[in-house]
Amino acid sequence: MGYLCPYCNHTCFDNGEITTTYYPSHDSADLQEMSENDARNNAVQLNFSTCPNCGKTAIRMIPYWKNEKMKFSFSYPPTMALQLPEYIPEAIRSDYEEAVSIVDLSPKASATLARRCLQGMIHDFWKIKEKNLNAEITALKGKVSPSQWKAIDGLRKIGNIGAHMEKDVQLIIDVDPGEAKKLIKLIELLIEKWYISRYDEEQLFDEISKLADAKETERKSGTSCQQGTI
Repeated sequence: MGYLCPYCNHTCFDNGEITTTYYPSHDSADLQEMSENDARNNAVQLNFSTCPNCGKTAIRMIPYWKNEKMKFSFSYPPTMALQLPEYIPEAIRSDYEEAVSIVDLSPKASATLARRCLQGMIHDFWKIKEKNLNAEITALKGKVSPSQWKAIDGLRKIGNIGAHMEKDVQLIIDVDPGEAKKLIKLIELLIEKWYISRYDEEQLFDEISKLADAKETERKSGTSCQQGTI
C-alpha cells in the first residue's frame, strides 16, 4: 500500500517495513491474548510509520476494525493540518497544528487555540499589542477589508466560549466540530494572505531585481567588450 508522509509529503510504497501496527486494549497489549469481547469493545489500532525519506515517525490511532461502537481518529502530526513554512513563527504553527489535532475530540478547545493563534498572528504580522485581543482587533480595523475584519472578530467571539467561563455557570454554550473547522479554515486563509503571499511576493521582487542587475551587468560588459575591439 502507498504511504504519504505528513512531514515531508514524500510518497512511497509501504512494503511492510515502514508501518508497525499494534492492537492494545485496556487489559492487554497483545491482540492474541485478548478475549473476543475485549477486542471488540476496547482494542484500538495503533500505527507507527517511519518515513524512509525524512526519517520522522507519524502516529495514527483508530478503532479496531471489529469494533463498530467506537468512532474516532487521532494522528500526529494532524493529517488535516497544512505543513506550514518554517518562516511562520513556531508558536503560531504549534497552536494551529494543535487546534487541528483536537477539532473532533474537543471543538471548544480547538476554537480557543484558533483564537490564540489569531492573536499571535496579529502580534507578529501587524505588530499590534494591546491590553486584550478585543482591543487588538479594534486596532486592526481599517488595515484589512471589512469582511475579513468581521470574520476575525467572529473568530474571537467564538474562541471566547472556551477561553472564558460565562458569568452564569449554568449557561452552557457549545461549539460543534463543523464550527471549529470553519475557524481553522479562517486561520489557514489568513496565513495564506498575510504570510505566504507576502513571502512569495518578496521572493519574486527579489528575483526580478537580481535578474535586472545581472542583465545590466551583462549589457555593460558587452558594451565594454565592443569598445575594446574598435
